[in-house]
Amino acid sequence: ERLLIRYRQAVCVTGVAGSMIALGQDQLIMDNVSPESGEMTLLKTGMLLSTCITLALLYRMYMLNDLLDRIKLHLWWLTPLDAREDVWSPMSHVHFWAEVAIIGVHCPPGVGSEFGLVNWENFILYRVESLLAVFSTLRCYLMWRCLRDACIQTFPKRHTVAAFSRIHL
Repeated sequence: ERLLIRYRQAVCVTGVAGSMIALGQDQLIMDNVSPESGEMTLLKTGMLLSTCITLALLYRMYMLNDLLDRIKLHLWWLTPLDAREDVWSPMSHVHFWAEVAIIGVHCPPGVGSEFGLVNWENFILYRVESLLAVFSTLRCYLMWRCLRDACIQTFPKRHTVAAFSRIHL
């Protein structure tokens, strides 16, 4: 369980770091820095690395979560323990794919475009870096797991209460 908590923290740190990098990209766009500049390419590469690391950690977190669920089934219902790591198990979760969709969207290096809309006779130009920076702030939901773990760790009999109420910690 402690290993799972560490993975949740690592996912949170790398995911939120990616959000900060995306906001840095947006700030450079607001400061009229060219999307093809070296600074922007460096930030986009950092965002790509953050996204890949976060997705790999998320995948491992779901694998550990499945293993912990099988251990709990063994302890509660005395089912045979299957301690093998199933590499395909995370892919069967809808929540995993939803998180992949939220975390995986970013502006990779070499990509930069813009489009405009007319609104009340004003032309508004949007850069893809700015729109994806706004979307990347959704990654802040990753902090919820860390906050929940920090609060639950203070409960002395959290596993007993969770077992009686059949909730998933």
